[in-house]
Formats: sequence, C-alpha cells, structure tokens
Amino acid sequence: MAVELLGLFSPLYVLSIARDIGYSIQVSVLVVIGFFLLIYLAKLLTMPIAENASFRLGYRRTLVLSVIPFFLFVGLLALSQVYPFLLILVAIFWGIHAALFWFGYHGLFVKRADHEHFGKQTGACQALYILFGILTPVLGGLIVVKFGYQVLFLAAGAIFALGLMVALLSREIMPRRDARIVNVIQLFKSHKKVMVGYFGWGLESALYGAIWPIFLFLLVGKILAFGEIIAAAVLVAAIITYLIGLVVDKIGMKEIISLGSTVNFLTWISRTVVRVPLAIIGVDGFYRVTEQMLHIPLLVRSYKKAVIGGTGQALYFMEISLGLGAIFGLLLAGILIFINLPLWTTFVLASLGALAPILIARK
Repeated sequence: MAVELLGLFSPLYVLSIARDIGYSIQVSVLVVIGFFLLIYLAKLLTMPIAENASFRLGYRRTLVLSVIPFFLFVGLLALSQVYPFLLILVAIFWGIHAALFWFGYHGLFVKRADHEHFGKQTGACQALYILFGILTPVLGGLIVVKFGYQVLFLAAGAIFALGLMVALLSREIMPRRDARIVNVIQLFKSHKKVMVGYFGWGLESALYGAIWPIFLFLLVGKILAFGEIIAAAVLVAAIITYLIGLVVDKIGMKEIISLGSTVNFLTWISRTVVRVPLAIIGVDGFYRVTEQMLHIPLLVRSYKKAVIGGTGQALYFMEISLGLGAIFGLLLAGILIFINLPLWTTFVLASLGALAPILIARK
C-alpha cells in the first residue's frame, strides 16, 4: 500500500509544485517526466551496488538496508513543497531505495517460493497487492483533501515500516554466486528478443506511472474523483489476477504473454480517445488485468531462470532491461511534450512498448 500511495500521488504532487511555482501545464508535465527520469537513472546506477550488497550481506539485509534511502526520500518529499529544489534529492534517494528494495525482494522470493508453483504464488502476491490498491486511491485522496500531501507521505512511511517488520523476522538467505555486469551484457547480446521484451515492458510501465495519473487528474479535475475512478478500475483487476497466476502454472507463459501484450496494446490505443469516466474505468480496469498477464508470467520467467542460471544474474538482466526501457520511454515522452504535442500522444508510444513482450513469447 505504501508503494501504491507514493506511486499514484507523487506525479500529482510534483505537478502541483511546478504549477505553484508558476510553470505552464506543458512545463509542469516536463518537470514530472524529469523527476521520474532521475528516479530510474538513480535506480539503474545503484543496481550494481544492490547486487553487491545482496552477495555480501544477503537478500534480507539488502531489503532492510533500503529503509534508509526510503525514509530520506519520504522526508525530503514532504519538505519539497516549501523547498522545491529538494525534488532532485528525492528522486535520487527514491531510485537508490528502489534498487536495494526490489533486488532484495526478488532474491528472497526466488529462494523461498515453491519453484514448481511460482505462478500461483506470484499471482497471490499480486492479487493481495491489488486488493490493498482498492483502498489506496480513495484513502489517499481523502488524506490529501483533508490533511495535505505531507500527511499522505508520512502515512506511507509508517505503512512501509510495518511491512518491513516481516522481513526483520525472517532468516537471512545468501546468494551462492556473484553476478557480473560483464556477463549480463553478454546475455543482452545472446538474448536480444528477451531483452527487448523487458525493455518494452519497462517503457510502458514508466509511462503509465508518470503520465497516466496526470492525464486522468487533468481530465476529472478533482483528487477524490481521481481516486474513485482508480479504485473502481483496481477492483475489476483484483478479481482476475489470482486466476492468472493459476493459469500460468498450468498452460505456460507464452500464451498468456501473447494475449496480455496484445490486449495491453489495445488498452493504450483506447486511452487516446476515451474521455467519459465510465469508459476510463473500463479501460484502466482492463489494463490492470492485462498488465498482470504480463507482470506475472514475466516475473515467473525471471524467477525460473534465476533457479537455473543464478539469482543475481537473472535479476540483473531483468532490472537493467526494465530500467533502460523506462529511461528511453520517458526521454521520448519528454520530446513529444516539449514539441507541444498533446499528452495522449505518449499513449501511442506506450502501446508500442506493450507489444514488445510478444518477442519473449515467440522466442
């Protein structure tokens, strides 16, 4: 829930800061894109440190270590409304946190989950995440309206701290071998289709996180209405996500990835024309389902490769590919906005990224 609160409302928060300074909508959107671009750059550059920390300290300690940059960026985020220049530090510490947290999280999952039922367990985790996500948009909207963004960020910090206590109670797990960036680069050369598939997934996910909340907020104009629309869409997705995890284990990943990628492409194309709230709920709900049709099997694929070829190396490959795709997508989106094209043109870019995972299915 903490991740969802921060991810959903931080683009609107940065947008509001830029607007308060006096920037136009166009420049304010560029500020948001730059903010997320810096997050992904910081995450990408921290990834070798996260891998090294996991190898030397273990996955659990790496996960716990991520709490330091987390509270730094949340605290600075709360202060940035008064001191906007702090957003630069916020983005850097957020990226560092993301690298440490996700490397530790995925490593623990690979080592502890049932290797024969990765799909079922990943689906269960994602379904639980989405169920919490039903409350998050409305709850977050209410907090922002009643108390402001600062209280929202502090609440997210408290929720994250409670969740981290579970990791503190678990035993440490150490990787068996160190991963080298040189080896990952060699994998990029020998597994080009897989790399491009993850690259496209990272591209469209980054645009969804940075651009879609802004587009939706500018369309509906109110924080609470924004939260209600997102919550309704999440409810639609939550019902189906767990079932996707079950199907992955039974019929395999390729069929689900192909279907999910195709429908995901269509949802992005639909976003270029839908403007009615009910239609937006339907499109976003559909997207959240198809996003899980990519998210679950692609994660399962990485987890299985981790079991076979080394956890650190498989996670390295996935995270670097996702990060490069996100950076490329945000750069292109920034160019489109800079030349004064409407926001919906970035959805066409995201739709192309959504098609990329089909390359993995056809490998």
